Amino acid sequence: MSTVKTNTLTGTTSAGSIVVTGEGGSTTTNLQQGLAKQWVTYNASQAITDSLNTSTITDIGTGNHKYNFTNNFRAAQAYTTGGVMANTADDTTPYSYMAKPMQDDDITTASVECITVYVSNGSGGFFDYAYSCSSSHGDLA
Repeated sequence: MSTVKTNTLTGTTSAGSIVVTGEGGSTTTNLQQGLAKQWVTYNASQAITDSLNTSTITDIGTGNHKYNFTNNFRAAQAYTTGGVMANTADDTTPYSYMAKPMQDDDITTASVECITVYVSNGSGGFFDYAYSCSSSHGDLA
């Protein structure tokens, strides 16, 4: 087996585009399109524990927070954000994450405002989870 070591990969037809043959060999995918461009893990007090391309989290209210990006996305609403939460470190029940912004102007090239909710037996409301993680996929500016 050979080992390839490099610091830079550049496409031959387009510098920012590298096509990779997928599993099975019959399909291809674009390497840059398949990478998460932002991710963050944080706790209930909105303290970031680890991240990529996330400068800060703004606490707007219970279950309502904004991820501020270090590097902007190409266009508002040209990326998607999603995640999961848990109440305790050993919580094995994943909770749904409401990545849909509350209003159209809550998603910009520089940030996205999201809500997290708790629903049990048909009722619930906004909720700050003890452990949360999120990632965004799309094109950076």
